[in-house]
Amino acid sequence: MVLYQLRSSAVKNGLLLSNFKVGSEAKDAGGFMKVSVSFDLQGPLPQILDFVNSVKSIAPNVWIEKTELNFTGETLQATIDTTSYWSPFPTKIPPLTEPITSLDSGEKETLARVSSFSQPSFVSLTPGAPRENLNPFGE
Repeated sequence: MVLYQLRSSAVKNGLLLSNFKVGSEAKDAGGFMKVSVSFDLQGPLPQILDFVNSVKSIAPNVWIEKTELNFTGETLQATIDTTSYWSPFPTKIPPLTEPITSLDSGEKETLARVSSFSQPSFVSLTPGAPRENLNPFGE
């Protein structure tokens, strides 16, 4: 989902996105899952700044760790290193027989902030019907 969100934001800003490098996922000290993603962007400076500003409002949560800018004439090439954080799905759901408790103010604030993020266009993926690949080694 992170790659999809980054690509769609780049396309929306008219930028060329290349050289994706995705690290392996790991758990941070707070128990959140994280993965590092680095990539190159090419385009005009205003569009790259718009892209950088839009990254902080996409879901899953993405933080820009480092940027390197190379100006070549009218265009700019930016190398951006990001880290995406997310929480694993719950492993236990409360029983249906227990009453639902209301959320406290901190939980309501977190829910409002997370729901304001731009979600990927596919919220749930539905599997397609199996099909035969007639040329498995072709393009």
